Amino acid sequence: MGLDEGFPVKLRTLATAAIATALLVGTTGCGMITPVATQLQSNEDLTSDGQNAQVGDIAIRNAILVSNGDGKVGLSASFVNDANLVFLDITLGEQTAEFGAYDGASKTEPGDVEFTSDAQPGDLVDVYFQYGTAEGVLVSVPVLDGLLPEYAEYAPVTY
Repeated sequence: MGLDEGFPVKLRTLATAAIATALLVGTTGCGMITPVATQLQSNEDLTSDGQNAQVGDIAIRNAILVSNGDGKVGLSASFVNDANLVFLDITLGEQTAEFGAYDGASKTEPGDVEFTSDAQPGDLVDVYFQYGTAEGVLVSVPVLDGLLPEYAEYAPVTY
């Protein structure tokens, strides 16, 4: 057997391996260099059912209104504050409530921020957040009912 007889077989084997490698890299190459979004950890942008926003140095996280079905809504939201205690003015229509956002993370508790409103579950309601001299922000906040256990206690009690 001479060199010429074995060369085409080796060339075909090499060509087949090269094509297989090119196909493999071509179909999976993006996945090798692109991060998988579900594996990223970015707590500052995660929400559950609500809206996120930023007013000055205060990050508003997962803001929702919970309706009691009887003309009142309660706010459930978290605030991330990298400064000293700040008192936020939270306005819905003509009503304003005040909430103290402490250094670090603060969360509204049931009954902290409530408004009279005819908003129904499924609505988006404009809520204005502002403090001090910081420019305020208008946020379209979703209205939920108290059927979800994690929000049930935020539905205002009507006496």
